Amino acid sequence: MDSLIRNYFIKNIRRENFGQIENADIESHGSICDNPDGDIVSIFANIKDGKISEIKMECGPCDPTAIVATNIAVDILKDRNIEEILSDKNALIADFEKILGGKSEDGIGHFLKIIDQLKGLISEYNITQS
Repeated sequence: MDSLIRNYFIKNIRRENFGQIENADIESHGSICDNPDGDIVSIFANIKDGKISEIKMECGPCDPTAIVATNIAVDILKDRNIEEILSDKNALIADFEKILGGKSEDGIGHFLKIIDQLKGLISEYNITQS
């Protein structure tokens, strides 16, 4: 685990980002690791006016990198426009690095798998911008 991930894990984890949303508009459970028995992230979100109005995630049995990536993803995605999530990966990565305080290839890898899982949800539930 790199020092950025470790420092964020120790100092900045926001417990309120974790959990479930009852009757969420979209819900998904998927692995974000190369190992199929690895970290599973569950996403619960509500959509309003083409934006993610509420989002929570659960993560387990996770290594600290997955927990940090999940925590930061909630902060980045809340109130984010669906179109931007679908089309601007570079902005999402820039926001991740800004919140983390630098670059972490492992952290970005986990984060992008969460974003891919969310994109699949948006497609599966046929969520549109409006």
